Amino acid sequence: MAKHTWVVTASLCGWYITQIISTILIKSSMMKMVVSPLNMTIANLSVAATLDMVLLGFMGAGAPEITNKKRILDVTLPAFALLSAKFLTFLAYEYITVSVAHTIKCCEPVFTAILSWYWLNIKVSQGVCVSMVLILGGSILASVSDIKYHLIGIVAVFISVLSQSISRVYNKTLMSKSSEGSTLDFAGVIKLKCMTAIVTLLACV
Repeated sequence: MAKHTWVVTASLCGWYITQIISTILIKSSMMKMVVSPLNMTIANLSVAATLDMVLLGFMGAGAPEITNKKRILDVTLPAFALLSAKFLTFLAYEYITVSVAHTIKCCEPVFTAILSWYWLNIKVSQGVCVSMVLILGGSILASVSDIKYHLIGIVAVFISVLSQSISRVYNKTLMSKSSEGSTLDFAGVIKLKCMTAIVTLLACV
């Protein structure tokens, strides 16, 4: 149990650090080059889908079920939510600083908890509710007090966070029901993630 907790904690820390590094690099690229949020979204999703395919190849798990109509329908909602999250995030970067954007993104657990309660019937403790209120209040305070406050950027990143939460929670529902009626393994999760990116790319085109 302790080992499992350590692995989860290390994975979350690694994920968050890579997210911050990725955000800084993307913001830097958008400042150096004239790149539209849509083009940046397409580039980001293309790289993500390609890396997922490479990982599946190394695992010998085979390609995602791109011709499976049921699976395509399953990932349609998270795909459009992912498109909204990516596009609006890159749009927000044109108006607000990375620090403010990531401060607002801390609200994601709030939206995720609400959606998990609605979709998955997962309840949270009173302590978690209090902490989420504090997180939400802190994000709002940071937004309105920022020197470079811009309404478009603030609204865009808030909607982006909501869209990201929708995508994560809905993917969680898909992960709990594979075609055989059992939970998906790691390769199945990567295939699901890859298919979501591919459907999102098709929506961009």
